[in-house]
Amino acid sequence: MKLQTIAAYVLLVAADAFLMSAELHTDDSGILAGMVVLTALFLGCLHPQRAWQWGLLVGPSLPLSDLLFGTPMKPRDAMLLVLFLSAIGMIGAYGGVLIRKTLAAATGLSR
Repeated sequence: MKLQTIAAYVLLVAADAFLMSAELHTDDSGILAGMVVLTALFLGCLHPQRAWQWGLLVGPSLPLSDLLFGTPMKPRDAMLLVLFLSAIGMIGAYGGVLIRKTLAAATGLSR
């Protein structure tokens, strides 16, 4: 495995742990959704070949923290939240890919 891939997964685990902790200590869902987008965006810039994974791995960490450590919610509500946050994460991840490709084209670099 490349160092870039290992760094991306280490960052993913750290960001998910931070997001899970923040979810348990705050009720500000807009800030948390923004943090999901920014985390996925950064991971999409860092490792664009796996952009589809970042949205699917970052988004569900918030409902997972409630399920494991907080007050569980209804299954229907949890599924809707997982779908919504995964979609937001996908938007962020592919936005990161777009930013990386745009910067690569502007600077003339292939990577």
